Amino acid sequence: MTETELRVRVVARARDWLGKNEADGSFRDVLRIYNAIEPLPVGYRLKDTDPWCAAFVSAVGASCGLGDVLFAECSCPRMVEKYRAAGRWVEEDGYVPAPGDLIFYGWNDSGAGDYLGPPDHVGIVESCDGAELTALEGNLRSAVGRRRMAVDGRFIRGYALPDYAGAARRLTAEEPAFPDVPEDAWYAEALRWAADAGVIRGFEDGSFRPDRPLTRAEAVEMLFRALRRETMDN
Repeated sequence: MTETELRVRVVARARDWLGKNEADGSFRDVLRIYNAIEPLPVGYRLKDTDPWCAAFVSAVGASCGLGDVLFAECSCPRMVEKYRAAGRWVEEDGYVPAPGDLIFYGWNDSGAGDYLGPPDHVGIVESCDGAELTALEGNLRSAVGRRRMAVDGRFIRGYALPDYAGAARRLTAEEPAFPDVPEDAWYAEALRWAADAGVIRGFEDGSFRPDRPLTRAEAVEMLFRALRRETMDN
């Protein structure tokens, strides 16, 4: 388990939810995962009518088993304060983010000077080439969507840097990739490799469900991910 593999896992989970939206009600899958977090931040259960960008980020972290480094919150300002308190907040406008970093926006940024107002929105950095970044965001035009912008673009409030390295060390020494898979299962080592490589992602609640039959569609999707990973590695 490495930091990079965890970043890949988080981005892959966020990408899996692209297209979930308010119009057909599929965004409630995100809300259900967020509302199942224990303890629930400030004891508040999110409603359908609430903004859900921070809940999206939190739900991704929870479903990946990374709630200890992807801090759960339904409020962008409170989420920033948690990362600030942990020493994992970056104000620098020219910071070049890595996949899995969190990007916060301030829509009242006039473009003059360093905007220090409260954050209004948050997403997960999907990729960055040094000049342009893409982010995966919940509640982007009422759906999970993708935003592209310049690295030092206007409206960027700052970045939160989850401690993926620390989480990788913890997970390497602890439980198997999925909580419903016994540590001594004959397939546990192979499953951990597949999960770390992003070939297998499990279900939204973090489970693997090893006794569930595999569909043809799922088999094709796993084969596609494995071949894509091999191509990226070569």
